Amino acid sequence: MNYQNMIDKLDNPSGSFGQFIRNLGDDHARKNDYLVPTASMSIHSDENTALTMEGSGGVPTQTFIMNGHCFDQMAKHIGIETRTARRLRDNYGQEFDQLANRILRDDDSTRLVRTFDSVLPDSLGTARSILSDRFKVFDHVNLIESVLPPLADSPVNWELKDGVMTDRKLYLRVMSRDIQAERPSPDGRRVGDVMALGMFLRNSETGDGSVAIGNIAWTLACLNGMERQNQKRFAHLGSAKSDGDVWSKLTQETKDADNKRLSLMLRDLARAYSSREAFDEILEEMTAAAGDQLDQDTDPQKAVEQLGTILKLTKAETGAVMSGLFSTMGQPGYAGEPVSRATLVNAVTAAAHKAQPDDVTTWQQRGDAVLTMAKNQWASIATAGPAMVAA
Repeated sequence: MNYQNMIDKLDNPSGSFGQFIRNLGDDHARKNDYLVPTASMSIHSDENTALTMEGSGGVPTQTFIMNGHCFDQMAKHIGIETRTARRLRDNYGQEFDQLANRILRDDDSTRLVRTFDSVLPDSLGTARSILSDRFKVFDHVNLIESVLPPLADSPVNWELKDGVMTDRKLYLRVMSRDIQAERPSPDGRRVGDVMALGMFLRNSETGDGSVAIGNIAWTLACLNGMERQNQKRFAHLGSAKSDGDVWSKLTQETKDADNKRLSLMLRDLARAYSSREAFDEILEEMTAAAGDQLDQDTDPQKAVEQLGTILKLTKAETGAVMSGLFSTMGQPGYAGEPVSRATLVNAVTAAAHKAQPDDVTTWQQRGDAVLTMAKNQWASIATAGPAMVAA
């Protein structure tokens, strides 16, 4: 099977995967990396914050516009809390630049600066991240090349559901067209809640997390996704400082061999996470969760408020779960059924639909947190009590 055939096999009717791959290739072609002494860097804040790297050894001086993620990384590196750094930059730009540049000049470290060339002539490119020279580069292209063959060849018949690249991460989520089943109620009734096996992949080229692969469960009526704890992560940095120090001294040949090893592991894991057994376990857990119901005198709003307390949600996030609960209570499998732990799993994951791309994973992980929470925590939700009656 050639590359284009693999893409076509995984694509959805809207052609999203093909467009995702084209965008990935365009971005990859614009990448440049620089190993830069921190003392040779300076910033200048105007409408945007520019990063200048002084030239040396035949390499010319380079200037890039820092995106928000890169600026936050710079602030952390020079020891200024990111919100404070943004406020100082926006309100006291000249003074902030002087302070930051003085700190940079006194820094004897070397940083890896990852950039994009500009798509427009005579325009500055983008500084994407400022990372440790111990950062293990394993790019989005490496991830896709590792998993594309096993996904396309898989008997579960994967289809792309979501593919997004942000300044921070790549997110790819697929759903099986063939491993799907209706979740029964605890008493064996057919309730119309059809679920499907899924898989997620994540990566950050800019120091915002590990390479990750694992299972996701999809509810077809609403396409809510729940990310499972059945996953594997591979850090871009060594687990110990000594490991990272060794990494910065390795030849490119050795680094390429290490990346090849990671590619092979991802290939094998993509096959392992395509199992029917993983899906059957999800169905069993969701069926059991449907039996964990709110007490008769517990108001759903009070239950959501208690859930928000346990998950440490903000007021706005708790409101998003309440909105998700209303939606869930009208969909197949939940309409006319008692509000249960399974209902609240879907209420939480429904909030992902209105979340920013970098926050979707958090909501999908929270769904699994509800499904697997301790009995005493669920009991406090189930018995949260009646709604407050206005005097």
